[in-house]
Amino acid sequence: SASMILSLNPALQFTTFDKMKNIILEKLEKTELNPGETFLLGMATKAMTLTVIYPLIRGKIRMQATIEKNHNAGNNGSMLYSLKEIYDAEGVGGYYKGLNEQLLKSIMSTALLLTAKDSIARTIKRLIVKSKPNLTIK
Repeated sequence: SASMILSLNPALQFTTFDKMKNIILEKLEKTELNPGETFLLGMATKAMTLTVIYPLIRGKIRMQATIEKNHNAGNNGSMLYSLKEIYDAEGVGGYYKGLNEQLLKSIMSTALLLTAKDSIARTIKRLIVKSKPNLTIK
């Protein structure tokens, strides 16, 4: 269902962030990013994942509107039908209508969330290593 596909958004976002972070750390030959770098990476990965998933968000909204409008929507209430309807009416650009507003709304909060998550994880690792000096954590 559409909800199940969209529930993958956070997983896609965190996976993209972690993969990109590992690539950057390897290229820069560093062990960790500073908070500013983490924030910028969080912004970039949110923009990437939202751009990929946004057509599905538009399709889900259109599908829900169709179902609410016609209580017995039949095929008109499917995600594929909604995506086709958007394409027929607005072309490929229709899939991304409203993306700029959504990016502005969510990019900063996601970047702050990922920066905080990274800082907390780094602090916990340091505390664990400090309490058990022979332990190595990646």
